[in-house]
Amino acid sequence: MLGDPQDWRHDPALIVLTAPDAEDASHVPVLIDATSLTGQVEHIVISIDYSPLPKVLIYHPGRAAPLLGFGVKYEIGSPLRASVAMADGSWRMGASFVDAAGGGCTAPAAAHARPN
Repeated sequence: MLGDPQDWRHDPALIVLTAPDAEDASHVPVLIDATSLTGQVEHIVISIDYSPLPKVLIYHPGRAAPLLGFGVKYEIGSPLRASVAMADGSWRMGASFVDAAGGGCTAPAAAHARPN
């Protein structure tokens, strides 16, 4: 999803906030704050490791602040990762694990209760 970045590392200045336990897995609130990173943010790639659609979104802040909040649907517990492409070609990364056990699309389908 990110190509083949040569320079990437975890950066504690990148804030990835999620609820540790999803109360409603069909809408998990997320806040990504890259305003404390040193340098120009080109774009932010949000992904969820064990999701049927792992690439959640790509945000190009332009002249806006590299700060976004949104809700996402979870299927199972998994890390949500924010990968920030910097203007100098480097990447900064942060993550937060969400335990999405129950509710939303994590609820078993009604067909799973049938033995046949």
